[in-house]
Amino acid sequence: MAHTWAQALAGELGVQVEYVESLADELEIVAASCLGALAEPAKSSALKNLTGYLIDTELGAVTSESLGSASMSFAAKRGSMRANRYGQMAVLFAPCLESIFATKKSGVMLIR
Repeated sequence: MAHTWAQALAGELGVQVEYVESLADELEIVAASCLGALAEPAKSSALKNLTGYLIDTELGAVTSESLGSASMSFAAKRGSMRANRYGQMAVLFAPCLESIFATKKSGVMLIR
């Protein structure tokens, strides 16, 4: 299904529009129970921002660069759906998305 916002989102995130469309189609199915109750403008905005959230967190963040070896290091972005602006907006349009796409929190404890 074509999404009117897919081209703009792909440009913002630096990914192929086909990837955005494909992911959005899958997310629409996964989140149907949450998005189905929304009126069309809110549903579209929630889906757009959910798609942006997942792509943005998947891409990772550059943690270091080295010009001499031309290498870059990446770290996965972590946090709840409120970790970036896309997730924050998705939750504003559809708070139920936070329970569907909950982020598992884990930690390490050192014991001597």
